[in-house]
Amino acid sequence: MKWSIIVISWNVKDLLEQCLKSVEPYVKNGTADIFTYFPDGKKAAETHFKNSERTGERCYYFTDGKLMQKDSLELNDYFGHQYMYYSNGNLYADVKYDHDMRHGVAKYYYPNGTLEKEITYEYDNLT
Repeated sequence: MKWSIIVISWNVKDLLEQCLKSVEPYVKNGTADIFTYFPDGKKAAETHFKNSERTGERCYYFTDGKLMQKDSLELNDYFGHQYMYYSNGNLYADVKYDHDMRHGVAKYYYPNGTLEKEITYEYDNLT
């Protein structure tokens, strides 16, 4: 069974996370695509479920429609790159994850797009 759930309002990212987690038990044997929208109709977030697990790409947007954060989930865990953006559209951070833990080189940028720092993690521990 495939579900599509649309949430009309979204105020804060943490509240949306709680809402998305509350859906997990109901998507036991199927898939669901969940989209939330700001009151003006612009997309606020999207995430995908397969068999009760958040899976695939997840995106959050600023109120002007620009991408705020994009990451990948595999069986509810962060996996791969998590990209976070400034409201001007420039990249703020590129953090690599492996099984929900920061792993590898994380890059952080200034609002003008120049590299601020690099931090290396080994399964959530600084190296």
